[in-house]
Amino acid sequence: MTRSGSRRKLSALLAVAAIVVSACGGAAVTPAPTTGPTAAATTAPTTTPTTAPATAAPFTGVSYPATAVDCANKPAGYSGTISQIKAVDALTVEFDLCSPDVAFLSKIAFSSNNIQDSDWLKLHAPDKSYVQTTNGTGPYMVKEWITGDHITLVPNPNYWGTAAIAKTVVIKWSAEATQRLQELQSGTADGIDNVGTDDFKTVKADATLALKER
Repeated sequence: MTRSGSRRKLSALLAVAAIVVSACGGAAVTPAPTTGPTAAATTAPTTTPTTAPATAAPFTGVSYPATAVDCANKPAGYSGTISQIKAVDALTVEFDLCSPDVAFLSKIAFSSNNIQDSDWLKLHAPDKSYVQTTNGTGPYMVKEWITGDHITLVPNPNYWGTAAIAKTVVIKWSAEATQRLQELQSGTADGIDNVGTDDFKTVKADATLALKER
């Protein structure tokens, strides 16, 4: 839900690249953040190179675990439903399930189940810094992350797509639906997520607000 006019247009454009961040019962709609670019524009050379270009190393697939889990006799402590995950090639990942799961595609499409590159995971997994570190090539980068309070995003100057519209995006947490609505009505917030069901009529009756149902 957003304030009308320019703020409504801004929120709609930002929502194209948005993910939902939730905490303590509240949530905020946020543009997909990034810590830095991983893609850059290049131009063709004007002269013929004197040496042959380096060839990429052949892809070597990795499976986790190395040996598939025996679903009929699962090892002690394992209660999962995945027998093995395989990197078939550079762009393909295969999941072997212990049993059919009609909701599996929806589960792996959830934002917390993004597939990350192994080098990034090895760098951030030991100290669990991946919790507050983003990995991507989106239009925004994380400038500040104050746990339980807010996240500040700034434009990624090397983003390959359409440039970010807002110079600064601040996502704040609030567990109370009433408080979120009051901040929107007072103008201290440009948009909120998770409107309380009891507030639907209030929002629809306010000409300065627009309710975006999903």
